[in-house]
Amino acid sequence: MLDFYKISDDTPKPDSLKGIKLAKVNSLEFDDFEDLKIRKLIPSRFDYYSDFRWSSRFTLDLYNLILESHPKLNKSNSEINSVNAFYHILQEAVKDNLGLVAYSD
Repeated sequence: MLDFYKISDDTPKPDSLKGIKLAKVNSLEFDDFEDLKIRKLIPSRFDYYSDFRWSSRFTLDLYNLILESHPKLNKSNSEINSVNAFYHILQEAVKDNLGLVAYSD
């Protein structure tokens, strides 16, 4: 699983989650992550098995990309599950003006 946590831009990225209190948003499975890369909703430079961090601005850009490419999101159950799950992860961070940090386990 790739676990996503909300993080402010001015907080240093922790090397691990031990002793750190970050709000977990949700997780993505490998197949969903790869599907999102194929759909170009996650840039190809990001790897499922490597930890990474997205600034609040980058997170907002990805959120807007999903809204532009999937205008019926949340209005229909016909949307792809991986896109819907990713949308909700981004939405949680965007509503608080935060970025995301991801840790693979």
